[in-house]
Amino acid sequence: MLQAYAERFDAVYSDGTHSVGSPLGAWLLLALVAPEARGTERDQIEAALGADVKEARRLAGALLNTPHPAVASALALWHRDEHLLPAFAEWMRTLPSATETGRVPTRAEADEWAHRTTGGLIAEFPLELDDTVAIVLADALATSVEWRQAFEVVPATELGGTWSDRVERVLGTPPVGHEMLIARTDRAGDVAVHAAESDDGLMVVSVIAEPTVAPVDVRAATHDVATMLVLGSSSTATRSSLFDLPVGDGHAWTIVERQVAHDDEEEPAREVYRSYLPAWTAGSTHDLLGAGAPLGFPVACRVLGAFVDPDGGPHAFDVTQVATAAYHRRGFDAAAITEMLVSVGFSSPARTVPQRAATMRFGRPYAVVAVALDPDGGPWHAVPVFSAWVAEPSESFDDSASGT
Repeated sequence: MLQAYAERFDAVYSDGTHSVGSPLGAWLLLALVAPEARGTERDQIEAALGADVKEARRLAGALLNTPHPAVASALALWHRDEHLLPAFAEWMRTLPSATETGRVPTRAEADEWAHRTTGGLIAEFPLELDDTVAIVLADALATSVEWRQAFEVVPATELGGTWSDRVERVLGTPPVGHEMLIARTDRAGDVAVHAAESDDGLMVVSVIAEPTVAPVDVRAATHDVATMLVLGSSSTATRSSLFDLPVGDGHAWTIVERQVAHDDEEEPAREVYRSYLPAWTAGSTHDLLGAGAPLGFPVACRVLGAFVDPDGGPHAFDVTQVATAAYHRRGFDAAAITEMLVSVGFSSPARTVPQRAATMRFGRPYAVVAVALDPDGGPWHAVPVFSAWVAEPSESFDDSASGT
């Protein structure tokens, strides 16, 4: 269910602009409000969630009450009781035990919460919380991980493409520790894939397709590839052998065939890869309410608004997400805060064997998804936490000498 919602989330923001977001941050808020929906509103919110509201609420509680070692999470419900109906207190008691509750905070208090729950990656709460605010439901997700094997830093000429003239240095894969392949996908055809993992269970998957493929299709293919890497058979994406592809240049790779020594004791790898990617940073603000029915928040706002006393005047709603991410030599940092707000009023001599080697270059826009891993099969396994469209490269810095 979460992968399908993540694909819809990415489809809404697939205009080709450099951006980052958290489909999980949005889905969690929707799942927590959903059980209060009735009739056609319940049907609509289930369609957005991609699941029965009870099952979605169960999974949301499991994710928030059992944090993943690579993903910090927090949930807050702030309110002004003088604006609320008795049913609000009943719903509040159904929220996960990890929920922070209390009166609507001051600007400084809300900023402190944002800074604390995202490890300083987001310093300010997305919205001003004035005296008209009756309910704020907010979640925060953050990660700061180091790759199992850090990238090397190499001249940008290795990257190729239009970005090689925009930065001086880029990231090159180390000899071991990163997964690379060429995959066949339904939505984007043949794509180059790079995946790096942290020791604490986060996989960041980068996928580049033909430049003529629409961003929405590349992003959908990225989710399929991530599912293939984590879950295997439940994905439509498939690995391609380099021996099934033509030697020479593809849209984002070059394949060569050569003869390599084989001493009969240890057969060399038949297929080898090397990838070059830019470092990148991104920050985005998303109007989730304005996204409409695909993300489900127009209905969710009406459901949450039913807890507010109608005598207080017309209700105003806001659903906003702020997100930030950085992909660099040593690791990946990302955070997102998603909030729903209801206001009252408007405010040796050896024989040889053939080997093929592919060099893949992420030298133009491509898609990224960060997926949580849990080998024990817990609720976080294969959950897409963050996603991005990379359209702006950043300079890569070689900090290996400093040891930082």
